Amino acid sequence: MKNAYSIITYQDEYKHDLVNMILNVYEDELWFTWYERPDIYYISTHYLRDPSNHFRIVLDKKKELIWCVAVQKKNEKLVYLRRMVLKKEFRGKGIWVSMLQTALTFAKKKWYKEIYAWTVKENKTAISFYTRQWFEPIDHAPHDITAAKEHICLKFNL
Repeated sequence: MKNAYSIITYQDEYKHDLVNMILNVYEDELWFTWYERPDIYYISTHYLRDPSNHFRIVLDKKKELIWCVAVQKKNEKLVYLRRMVLKKEFRGKGIWVSMLQTALTFAKKKWYKEIYAWTVKENKTAISFYTRQWFEPIDHAPHDITAAKEHICLKFNL
């Protein structure tokens, strides 16, 4: 990302911008409107209270929020990749790969063995990205992942 962007741990001063960014991408671009996302309103308590979790954001040169990614512990072996969202105008610039590497590095340092991502089957861009990064689609997601017929779960062995 060549110093044009800053990767930092989430701070509550970015809450409003984070919620707006996530809702804009999920609801306006992808039309994911059928489920609630209470965690996005409580990042500090939902993700950062436990040091086994990780929530990073990326700021551009103007210190505006453009990206977020979370790693959430499920158990001693596996974690979930959550809330990986990038503003549309910043896509195609290598930020996705850098942020995924940030999340994978965190998970490896914590000695996790598996990381899972999931999305709806219509989100071909995300599915293509994950498979290019060696995530494999799996038939049976961990029992607590929302993996209805319209979802796909992908797994990466760390």
